[in-house]
Amino acid sequence: SDITGEKFQVLTNEINSAAGTRFSVQEVAAGFLRVANEKMAMAVREISVSRGFDVRKYALVCFGGAGGQHACPIASILDIGTVIVHPLSGVMSAYGIGLSVPARRAARTVLKPYTPESHREAGNMLRDMEAGLSAGTTGGDSAPAAKHEIDLRPQGTETYLTVEYGGFGETLDNFRRQYRRLFGLSLQDTPLELVNLRVEVQESSGFLTPYPGEEKPSGSAPAPVSYHEIFYADGPVRAPVYRREALPALTEITGPAFIIDDNFTVIVDPGFRAETDETGLIVMKKAGGRKMKVSGRCAGPDPVLLEVFNNLFMGTATEMGLTLKNTAASVNMKERLDFSCAVFDAGGGLVANAPHIPVHLGSMADTVRALLQDRGGAMRPGDVYLTNNPYRGGSHLPDMTVVCPVFSENGEPVFFTAARGHHSDVGGATPGSMPPCATHITEEGVLADGFLLVRDNRFREDDLKGLLLNHRYPARNIPERILDFRAQTAACLKGAKELGRITEQYGLSTVLEYMHYIQENSEYSVKKALHEYLGERGSFRSVFEDYLDDGTPLKVTVTIDGGENPPGTLKAVVDFTGTGGQHMKDNLNAPCSVTRSAVMYVLRLLINTDIPLNSGCLNPVEIIIPEGTLLSPVYPAPVASGNVETSQRVVDLLLGAFGIAAASQGTMNNLLFEVEGDTPYYETIAGGAGAACGCHGASGVQVHMTNTRITDPEVLEFRHPGIRLEQFRLRKGSGGRGQFRGGDGVIREIRFLRPSAVSIISERRVYAPYGIKGGGPGSKGENLLKGKDGEITMLAHREVLRVDAGDSIVIKTPGGGGWGAFSPSP
Repeated sequence: SDITGEKFQVLTNEINSAAGTRFSVQEVAAGFLRVANEKMAMAVREISVSRGFDVRKYALVCFGGAGGQHACPIASILDIGTVIVHPLSGVMSAYGIGLSVPARRAARTVLKPYTPESHREAGNMLRDMEAGLSAGTTGGDSAPAAKHEIDLRPQGTETYLTVEYGGFGETLDNFRRQYRRLFGLSLQDTPLELVNLRVEVQESSGFLTPYPGEEKPSGSAPAPVSYHEIFYADGPVRAPVYRREALPALTEITGPAFIIDDNFTVIVDPGFRAETDETGLIVMKKAGGRKMKVSGRCAGPDPVLLEVFNNLFMGTATEMGLTLKNTAASVNMKERLDFSCAVFDAGGGLVANAPHIPVHLGSMADTVRALLQDRGGAMRPGDVYLTNNPYRGGSHLPDMTVVCPVFSENGEPVFFTAARGHHSDVGGATPGSMPPCATHITEEGVLADGFLLVRDNRFREDDLKGLLLNHRYPARNIPERILDFRAQTAACLKGAKELGRITEQYGLSTVLEYMHYIQENSEYSVKKALHEYLGERGSFRSVFEDYLDDGTPLKVTVTIDGGENPPGTLKAVVDFTGTGGQHMKDNLNAPCSVTRSAVMYVLRLLINTDIPLNSGCLNPVEIIIPEGTLLSPVYPAPVASGNVETSQRVVDLLLGAFGIAAASQGTMNNLLFEVEGDTPYYETIAGGAGAACGCHGASGVQVHMTNTRITDPEVLEFRHPGIRLEQFRLRKGSGGRGQFRGGDGVIREIRFLRPSAVSIISERRVYAPYGIKGGGPGSKGENLLKGKDGEITMLAHREVLRVDAGDSIVIKTPGGGGWGAFSPSP
């Protein structure tokens, strides 16, 4: 609270010493405040976007004793033009409850195609609903205010937008404008569904009428009671201080200024204008934006701006993910969240990502670079591309990546946004596009390499259908595929729009500069973490080997050289020489980009600070992956299982080499099925996490390279009525014993009500998850077929089979390994 105090001076000295800066105490305090404002704004934006609201359309209502000190900067970050401060904002919660507007609301679900006929029917129903609500209201001499709204959504999706009911054409245009503004994609030719009708009837309210004891006459502003300094990034500003109760109505005050009361302090920032009304209400409006300046107090990046841009870029990727979730159609993306969104620099380097799927994020940079290499000269503003080539940055064919270049005013691509999503089927010999015994990439589905998905604001749907269907093994459920591709496109366009907003606020040169600084900071963070891992040792070398369930060796040698000036000159080598050759009788081959993702992920685990996962993490590390091996296959080697299974084993391999954690379940337990007469379904199943020093392994979680949810039972059975979830519970005692025990796996049983095609791809059914430092191994997994007669058959770790109505598949997932020798209690 006292920035001149001794403790804050000590903190300032520590920051300047560590960062090589020359900040004053006031500048450090302003930096903390700025970072806090950015984080609050990011939370507001995330919540609003997830619910389909554009915050720029609304006013920011400020309350709380300290709220008035944050309101203007948060409004600026969110691009909100109006801030409202009630005269009793310091006690707004209690006062607001007492003055809340009495209202009655009603909603009715319709679920009809949206046509002129259904629109007229909706109008009649809305009027009937209003009549029912208005009966008994106390509106006085005037009729109660009523609001009519309807919820619309594109057919086949589950996220709707609420629009005001008017004429059919007017309502339709309002919905399309709102959809394009939120999701960046036009819906001119997409049929819509009328979902819900909403009516709200409000009684008369005196919320903004003068409260007892105050009625303000108009007049000019009185003289300030004093002057006080406000500290900004540009330096201190001397600002007048006004008492709120002394301000006449309609007084206009231009920032910078203080408005104080017994219950709050409002700071009117430069670029804002405040006006009071006869009730004492303060309305602040944005008069004009200012580009934020970079402090000149440090030779390199401003630490405050570095944190600000970390939040901005991660926030952009997070908003992309929310957009994708809101607009997707498939269970895979909407419910399981099997997708990833990220922001890249002009060269395709990963800058920041949302906390989505690790196996996607490290490899997506290779995808963007490959696209830039092939299509760089032909790219135009508004273009969107589609690719899944596993030999050029892809992970496996179902993981389709949509990429959008973002151009500067000079017509050069300066950023890229990308969204990778796992599609439940893109063709292939078996439903789900992951045939366990594939011998050629063609058997796994459609391969797209830089397909132009959008140009001139036109989603090329017919050409996309041709790509998906003109194949030896065409894709299944094309309508759902199209909707998910539209959702990915909307996510990328949303990211492009947000990057444009950031560039407008800070200037392109500053944004590009801090993209570089963020990657540079990640590089330094990895070097520092490896240096701390070395401790007193000047170097480190570790060899670790493990085996896939078919006996294929996985081997890594990790070497760290501390260098002459650690951590600056530190270098590390991760060498996978000794790993078995690529497979041509199954698809356990992991693309090189997936292996790089696993390395990046493990390096990120070593860092205790909150930094974005980006390409800078790999700069201090040389990765050696001999071509033609299991971890760097070449065309036409199939790769579907390598992305989901081998990637998990590579992480365990690296953790074993570093000796920091026991093996986790080491598999994603992939279950794919297509019930007769239904669409394909795919899921990965949780298991046990490995223990570490001071930490038991978590039970029943997705580990390491996957970060997906399991589908809710209600959603699963509703979307796939041909199955029943019989059990889903922890597999007690399956975690490895030790001083710290491994996490338990789970048991999941699905019963099929109709004949079905089933594929299972799993690992750790032969080689158990290892323990460490004397800890015991976790239990191996089991795959079982339970016949309708109760007979149980043990299945292999990789299986393709037909099941009859009444049969069940039971998956028992592995537990994690234990850490430290187990000592039973006496």
